[in-house]
Amino acid sequence: MATLCIISILEEWENQANASEDRCKTMELSGEFTRLMADIIANAAFGSSYMEGGEAFKAKTKLQEFAANSNFHPRKTISTHSIKYSNVEAAGQEGENTIRNIIESRLNDKATGSSDHYGDDLLGGMIGASEMVQIQIRFQVKHG
Repeated sequence: MATLCIISILEEWENQANASEDRCKTMELSGEFTRLMADIIANAAFGSSYMEGGEAFKAKTKLQEFAANSNFHPRKTISTHSIKYSNVEAAGQEGENTIRNIIESRLNDKATGSSDHYGDDLLGGMIGASEMVQIQIRFQVKHG
C-alpha cells in the first residue's frame, strides 16, 4: 500500500522535473510529505475508497488549522466568533459526512450482494468487527 503511494508521488515528481526546461525542479517537500502521509493513511484506512478518505483527511486538516490559528478572545464580537465557529463546524461536518457515505456505501454493497465483504482495509475490518459484536449481543439477548 505505502509502496504504491510512494511510487506514485515519485513518478509525479519525475514528471514535473522532466517538464521543466532544464529537467530540474526545486520543490518544497514539507507539503509533499504531508500529502504522501495523507495518501498512505487514507489508503490503509479506506482502501479502494481512499480518494473519499483523502477528502475526510483534508477536512480533519482544516479542523487542525482552525484550532492552531484560533485567536479566541472573550472581548471579540460574537459575530466574528460565530463566523469562525461556522467554518469549523462546516469542516467537521464535511469530514463526518464523507466517512458516513463511505460506510453506507460498503453496507449497501454487502446488503445487495455486490460485495461479499466490507473491504480488506482498516475500515472494512472495523465494520466487520462491529457486525460480529452485534451478532453476539443478539445471541446473548435471545439465549441469555
